Amino acid sequence: MKPADHARSVLAALATRLRGRPGPRPVRSLVVLGYGAIGDTIFFLPVLEALRRAHPAARLVWVSNPSPIADELIPATGLVDEVWRWEAARGEDPAGRAALNARIAAAGFDLAVLALGAPAHQFTACLGTIPVVAGHLQPWRGLRRFVVFGDYARRILVNRPAAAPAEEHALRRGARLLDALGLPRPDLAVPPRLPVPDAARRRAAELLDGVSSPVVGLHLGPVGNQYGKMWAPERWAELSRRIAAGRAALVLVGSADPAEAEAERRFLAAGGVRARSLVGRTGLLDSFAVLERCALVVANDTGVAKAAGALGVPTATLWGPSDPGEVGIPWEPGRHLDVRTGISCSPCARLSTADKPYSYLNCGHRDCLGRLEADFAWRALAGRYGSLL
Repeated sequence: MKPADHARSVLAALATRLRGRPGPRPVRSLVVLGYGAIGDTIFFLPVLEALRRAHPAARLVWVSNPSPIADELIPATGLVDEVWRWEAARGEDPAGRAALNARIAAAGFDLAVLALGAPAHQFTACLGTIPVVAGHLQPWRGLRRFVVFGDYARRILVNRPAAAPAEEHALRRGARLLDALGLPRPDLAVPPRLPVPDAARRRAAELLDGVSSPVVGLHLGPVGNQYGKMWAPERWAELSRRIAAGRAALVLVGSADPAEAEAERRFLAAGGVRARSLVGRTGLLDSFAVLERCALVVANDTGVAKAAGALGVPTATLWGPSDPGEVGIPWEPGRHLDVRTGISCSPCARLSTADKPYSYLNCGHRDCLGRLEADFAWRALAGRYGSLL
């Protein structure tokens, strides 16, 4: 949003605050602003499940940017009644933003719940009309962040605040929303249930037909990732040759994102093993079914790694600036391996957002991944999963 848009957003939020909001009432309908990527949403699912248990007869609407989350994952969970999409999640479409605000205001929701990534400042025209608004209030981190990330809107509009402590795992941070609403926390040691329809399992069987066991899935991730957390495809190529020298069959997984296709191209150009490639050939639910058939998944810090962990598949995650203590796989730790160089400045980001003066945005070297050699990663893999590999 432009500075003028932020100024209008502040005025709108203050106006709704001054007008006052309706008093709390029985929850017959609620809206969840669930903006986030695949991993963020997987970690948020326990909150969504708890909301559905607490309000089984209520109309539950999920609002987020169009993505595999809104188009595949959330509808397949069976936890929501409707999914509303907003084409311009970052607010470049003022008319679309105004229309969505009007739609939410007209719906007469009794409760709104904001995921940590939800842009509250894009919803100032409607959140003030909802009696109860639960959301995280982050600690002060400077004026620029306060404005750019719209923290001011949360402080004005949220009346059931939840803390967002630094370095707390996203699962526990999400559960604080339930604390703010007086709802019981679920058992966070139990992974959320990811939907894997029978049709997806049949599709996975077709895609992997002829691939011998054990299957090791590799997720290269997109090149040019803005958070600097993807290992170079050339390093993946070297690691693939180490793995393929053993008895495992390699399968590349990935979305239709052109940046993932470019990662595969660079991987192959660098001599990566010509494994069975499913990059761009599966939807999200199909990819879950493929992960189920893997004996091991090796990935960057991506939603694919989190999905594999939630499905109970052994994983190895390669880490750079992001923090496994916040966004790593928390379930059954014996099934997961975090591969890190141990460089002193890593991690330098929290929840994929620069949070320190010295961070992935300005460090100038990215040694956290640049110094992570394929031999180092291979030795870590062999140490944990040697009998498989």
